[in-house]
Amino acid sequence: MSQITLKFRDKTIAQQTLRNGTITIGTDPACDISVDTLALRPRHLQLTTVDDVTTLLNLEAEHAVNVNGSKVIECPLQHEDLIEIGKYQIIYQFNKSKSDAPPDPIFRKNENQRSAWLQLMSGKNIGKTVNLKRALNHIGKAGVQMDLIAHRDDGFYLSHLEGPSIPSVNGVDLSETAVMLNNGDSIKIANVVMIFSLS
Repeated sequence: MSQITLKFRDKTIAQQTLRNGTITIGTDPACDISVDTLALRPRHLQLTTVDDVTTLLNLEAEHAVNVNGSKVIECPLQHEDLIEIGKYQIIYQFNKSKSDAPPDPIFRKNENQRSAWLQLMSGKNIGKTVNLKRALNHIGKAGVQMDLIAHRDDGFYLSHLEGPSIPSVNGVDLSETAVMLNNGDSIKIANVVMIFSLS
């Protein structure tokens, strides 16, 4: 069984178990793994798994993808391979042991999952709502202040990626681990207050 771990500047964001088939990675919400970042193109990477072999294909040849420091277009992945796109890292891991347990991916697309949004309660955009339609929803600006709301199978989780301002939920600062959000939670990021809502 193989697995990928997505990281931002060495901080783990999420993990995905790979089963036989193909997954796409990019900024397009239709991708299996959708990441809102300028480093990625709408459909940037494709990972195809057949039994014990996972092959990476760069769908955007003009935009470099590095595997273990070398630019690649297509290559089979080996255990502990490091894929780099901008500030993002994907670590591929392979375990020969078989498991009949169902996968527990973070990025599973499920039409029955609940939708969520943020409503800004302060700042110049007060009243604006932001739909959290991606698996990974970035808040802020890379290199300045960046936080993340990840849509997992069991809910939405807030984590701090970089920047001097530590987000808080209902007045409690985040720790090193991601916090699951509940309907009506009050989030404060860099002096902007927002309310988290679930449909």
